[in-house]
Amino acid sequence: MKFTRLILVAVTLLMSQNLFAHEGEEHGDAAQKPAPQSGTGEGVLTLAAVTENFEVVIKYPPTEPGEELKLLIYLSDYATNKPIKDAEIAFELKGLEGVTPQVGKTDLAGVYHAEVTLPDTMPHDVLLTITTKDIVDLIPLSGIQAGKALPGSEPAEHAENEGLGLGGMLLLFVGMLLLLAGFGYAVYRIAKRRAMRQPHAASHQHLESTGRMLRRSA
Repeated sequence: MKFTRLILVAVTLLMSQNLFAHEGEEHGDAAQKPAPQSGTGEGVLTLAAVTENFEVVIKYPPTEPGEELKLLIYLSDYATNKPIKDAEIAFELKGLEGVTPQVGKTDLAGVYHAEVTLPDTMPHDVLLTITTKDIVDLIPLSGIQAGKALPGSEPAEHAENEGLGLGGMLLLFVGMLLLLAGFGYAVYRIAKRRAMRQPHAASHQHLESTGRMLRRSA
């Protein structure tokens, strides 16, 4: 029965490790998820639009209503995809009177910045007026929004519960296999012991029978 006890101990340790992995701190994909940031990396929301003259991409991190929303605006030529520097950009938010973000230039060609504070979680349409030396163009974009989550993200509690479910099922399956193996091993040991005892018992009965016969003949 020592083998069965070892199996039970192993299953207990596996269950303990699975529980400890989900207590106290995040781990796995949740721990490695990058914090929201401005730029071209992960953790930003994106709006994009094109006209026959320009291509515009706006990127911003998820921000709560009432907090300053930092935007990066990427402007390039639609035909050549070359960044356009020294453009004048007027930023208009539809549905928000008196909110007129000022657009400034950055050190990178074709990259501009703006700051705006949205009072609610409603999506707001944007109208950009792009002015260069030779062209004036209007570019509408839709969907800039405060309080919006990243695409594909989910609440941490839901992700943790799902991980616990999958891990628990796996541990249950492994534990059942180990217990079945232990049960089979125990049955084998019992059968082996019985097989070893049977010849000994038969020999003992034969000796007793022989002894009785000798006593009778005497």
